[in-house]
Amino acid sequence: MEAEGAVGLSEAREGSPLSGAAASDDAETVVGVGYGMDAADMDAPAKKAFISELPSSSSQIGQGKKIGHRGVDASGETTYKKTTSSALKGAIQLGIGYTVGNLSSKPERDVLMQDFYVVESIFFPSEGSNLTPAHHFPDFRFKTYAPVAFRYFRELFGIRPDDYLYSLCNEPLIEL
Repeated sequence: MEAEGAVGLSEAREGSPLSGAAASDDAETVVGVGYGMDAADMDAPAKKAFISELPSSSSQIGQGKKIGHRGVDASGETTYKKTTSSALKGAIQLGIGYTVGNLSSKPERDVLMQDFYVVESIFFPSEGSNLTPAHHFPDFRFKTYAPVAFRYFRELFGIRPDDYLYSLCNEPLIEL
């Protein structure tokens, strides 16, 4: 017996309004829940018709799990757009260290409204440059949003630059 107004995932067409579609814990199946009734208001046979499971088309046999651009390779390493999470974490720490250190050379002044719209972008080639250190990560670009404004807020809250860098860059990041 199928609940009126319920659309099983197997019947759903692209663009149909499902009230919930979520990946299960193992990310190998996609669960679709129909609309029109709450599953709590149904008896057991109706719930089975109301909720359907199908194998995910995004999972590929022999490869790691993938959700959007985030994936897990066969060795268990998490990747994002084919870049390992350890490389991303190291690049983030390198970028923060460079940016905060470079900011100390800029004179302190009152924060202006235009400071909140500044976006600085610096390229970090793996061999280094006259501005950036050499590193063992793939080449990357690091963007800093409103650096002068955030320096002002750190000073306002009594966070010294060396304490800030120590808290973020002293040890490798655990996860993103």
